[in-house]
Amino acid sequence: GGGTSLAAALKNHREQLQTDVLVFLDGPQHPTGRPTMYYGARGGTSLQVTVYTAKGGMHSGNYGNWMPDANVRLAQLISSMVDANGKVVIDGFYSDVVPLPPGAVKMIEAVPDDSAAMQKLYGVGSTHGAARSLQEGLSLPSFSVHLMKGGEVGGVIPGNATADIAMRLEKENSPQVMQDRVVAHIRKQGYFITDKDPDVAMLASHPKIAKVTRANRGPAGAGGAWRTDPANPQAAFIAGALRAAYGDRLVQLRTLGGTVPASGFIDTLQ
Repeated sequence: GGGTSLAAALKNHREQLQTDVLVFLDGPQHPTGRPTMYYGARGGTSLQVTVYTAKGGMHSGNYGNWMPDANVRLAQLISSMVDANGKVVIDGFYSDVVPLPPGAVKMIEAVPDDSAAMQKLYGVGSTHGAARSLQEGLSLPSFSVHLMKGGEVGGVIPGNATADIAMRLEKENSPQVMQDRVVAHIRKQGYFITDKDPDVAMLASHPKIAKVTRANRGPAGAGGAWRTDPANPQAAFIAGALRAAYGDRLVQLRTLGGTVPASGFIDTLQ
């Protein structure tokens, strides 16, 4: 959802679209199949990181133990960002998110998640240790590597390897700040950072070199994330109407894990 067409429509038809409340019929239903209401959604940002060890691949027999392997370098860099329990160790990664207020904790604890059943259903042998539960994890920024690529078939040491890093962000997170933290971490590991493909002279001038390409930073300070206070009168009215229809079957989520294109409406229509 979203995109330039939606942004233009909001700008050009602001008066016709003015309203008191916006309801999105989007996102997944709770795995139990029960009626589901959510009060916000995470945003996101991403970077592509390419590490270089030479101008190209070289024969592993002739240059093994001399030329560094770009795949290994990339794996080592990624592993320096997340500990063995799945917690992100990039400086400041979780620092923007304040402790959850009592009402939010109560809402999270009331969600009828069955972690053991989900692990069995999806074939997940162990879960990450960044949060105590799925719902608590959805209230934190997350870090994932969507793609890693490097090397070729045959006896060649790769000269470069690439990873696509994605972060899901909370309302409190700034996309640019989160990107900056990842870049600062890469630099802390001894890498010279560039935003273009390095030439031979640049490659030979630095022990470690990485090209970082930043994705669209999204709406200023938000990255598409949003959240409505459950105490908001409009939200309370809608929740009451749903409870009248579904009773205790209603599942309420503080934050949806994915991204829903509400920020354009919020920023334009207030």
